[in-house]
Amino acid sequence: MPIEYVELMKEGIESDPSFKFAQGIAIKLRDFLNRPEIEDEIRRKDICDARSTEIQEIILPCAKDLRFENEARGKFKDYECKDLRPDYFNSEARILLEVERGKTIMNNMDLLDMWKCHVCQDAKYLFLIIPKARASKDGRRVKQFYLTRNRISSFFREQNYVNVDAVFLFGYGDDT
Repeated sequence: MPIEYVELMKEGIESDPSFKFAQGIAIKLRDFLNRPEIEDEIRRKDICDARSTEIQEIILPCAKDLRFENEARGKFKDYECKDLRPDYFNSEARILLEVERGKTIMNNMDLLDMWKCHVCQDAKYLFLIIPKARASKDGRRVKQFYLTRNRISSFFREQNYVNVDAVFLFGYGDDT
């Protein structure tokens, strides 16, 4: 099942060279995630009680190729939460990349990731890799990708702008 991909951005940012650079990286990441063997590997790990680190391990080779640093330190040194770290960071493109699994909506991790990018002085863009849906032990499926898209899109209304120029959402797994 192909990766769901959505770009949420501030109005008029499409022509900014830094946006185009970040978008080019996003497209390369999307193409990697859409490879059949990567989709299969993610599908095997996208199960109830799986951890985001299991998905990160699949993505890591591509992230490294795209010049992301794993758990970059020091990005929040000017704040009381100095030890906060992104999953990955690309300093050249100013992209903070976060990979989520089960807690995307349940623990507001999508909003925490948005806040992290907002307060990170070195970041302008957020790549958020999340499941399309999350299975629970009781058999319910929460459509996390669509809920996250709707929640994050609020920050891209002009009256709600934050210090993030765009969010690139990547939804993996089954959405049913």
